[in-house]
Amino acid sequence: KATYYDQGSVTANGEAFNPSAMTVAHPWLPFGSWVTVIDQYTGHSVEARVNDRGPWVGGYILDMTPVVMNVLDPNRSSDIRDVCIYW
Repeated sequence: KATYYDQGSVTANGEAFNPSAMTVAHPWLPFGSWVTVIDQYTGHSVEARVNDRGPWVGGYILDMTPVVMNVLDPNRSSDIRDVCIYW
């Protein structure tokens, strides 16, 4: 499962948080890693760069910026997505 976050000031790698950037948070993948995120319902995919840590909720593997979420689910049918990631 994945969700999005749209607030923050500084990411875990020291970058300014940018809700319009193609970036994600992951608990342990190295900063700078590029991942392909595939939405299991829409079939849409996007490449995004890991620049933050999280999510810290059990069962979740990714926090995405709103722009990443909008590529996966343009209709915004849900704030929580079932995804696969490849890196």
